[in-house]
Amino acid sequence: MTVSGTFPRAAAAVLAAAAVAIAAAGGVRGSAGHSAAEPASKRAVASHRPAYHGLPPQPPAHGAGRAAAYNYFYAEAHQDFPSGSFRSRLAATFTVHHPAQVVNTPKRADHSLAEMAVRAPHPDFTYVEAGWLQSGTKTKPQLFVFWWRNGSGHCYNFGCGFVRAGHGIRPGSTLSPGTKIRLQWSHHNHKWWLSVNGKTSGYYPDKLWDGKFTKAEGVQIFGEVAVRKGFRACDDMGNGRRASNPKSAKVFDVSYNKGTVALSKGILTAPKRYGLTLTGNGSFRYGGPGIC
Repeated sequence: MTVSGTFPRAAAAVLAAAAVAIAAAGGVRGSAGHSAAEPASKRAVASHRPAYHGLPPQPPAHGAGRAAAYNYFYAEAHQDFPSGSFRSRLAATFTVHHPAQVVNTPKRADHSLAEMAVRAPHPDFTYVEAGWLQSGTKTKPQLFVFWWRNGSGHCYNFGCGFVRAGHGIRPGSTLSPGTKIRLQWSHHNHKWWLSVNGKTSGYYPDKLWDGKFTKAEGVQIFGEVAVRKGFRACDDMGNGRRASNPKSAKVFDVSYNKGTVALSKGILTAPKRYGLTLTGNGSFRYGGPGIC
């Protein structure tokens, strides 16, 4: 599927927005078992969305240099659901890794991540997201959540919508490279609930979208690398192995509450570097090395 044919509901005006305000009340850095510090201030980040349809709803660069522009690279798979057959439960299992050469300095805050983004039928460009994220080579990957409303990105983890509930892994907690993590979004009782490895971790309440986001029109699952402009993209995606390698990073056991799983290969912004290979209707390998 071509870029222009993927997710036509995403408005170009939204994709090309000049900036979004991000409340950084729940960063993705912190020690095991708890979220990172949650400053009260809001942090503006420059838009990184090109003016065409189809790019995944990536969380913005965070940490140092958050007002600067970043280049984003993707290896993405997706599935649209027809009207009348929207989904209310979506899940996928990810292998967790420690990508190399992910730079985090006072002047630069790269990241490498893998996530599942669940898209609303309306308003346009509205999502809930969950995945693992690596920011810096000296830290471990961490669980994160993020949400969008009508093209406006909000914040990582806690502080602007996500409510802690249950005994599942808390967003912001560190994860162990080499393990697997199963993430599930399910909608019931007027909330989008996140489950991690079968245990409830918390929810986003419907009021964040005025009760209009209760089912999923589509899903995107992808690897992403963010590199500050002006720097070489040395960062690995996944575990740094190419998607053709059976030992590369994996997503598998994609499932929904109804209907057939039939992922399609989508956006590859740097296919010679970061790739994706479908290995089944609900599984794929992805990733690759940076250029350094």
